[in-house]
Amino acid sequence: MNETNFFLLESHLDIYLQPVVNLDTGKVLGFEALVRGINQEKNLIIPPNVLFELAKKQGVLIEFDRTCKALAMKKFKEIWVRTGLFTLSQR
Repeated sequence: MNETNFFLLESHLDIYLQPVVNLDTGKVLGFEALVRGINQEKNLIIPPNVLFELAKKQGVLIEFDRTCKALAMKKFKEIWVRTGLFTLSQR
C-alpha cells in the first residue's frame, strides 16, 4: 500500500469536535467536526486539505467524504453517551 492510500484509511484518521459559539452570548450553538490524518510512525498530523486532495487524486473523494462524516457521527455519539455533554433542545 502506498503512502497516499495509508492516510485515507479510517484507522489513520482522527476527528475533533470544535464548538461553534455565539460571540455575543457565549452560548454553544453546535459543533463542527474536523478531520486529521495521523501517522504515528512519523509523528505527523496531516491537515484536511491534504487528505481531501489525496482522495481526489485517487478518485475516492466521495467515499472519503462519507467516511469522514461517518467518523464524525461516531465520535459525536461516543462523547454524547459517555458524558451527556450534548443535549437536544427544541427551538
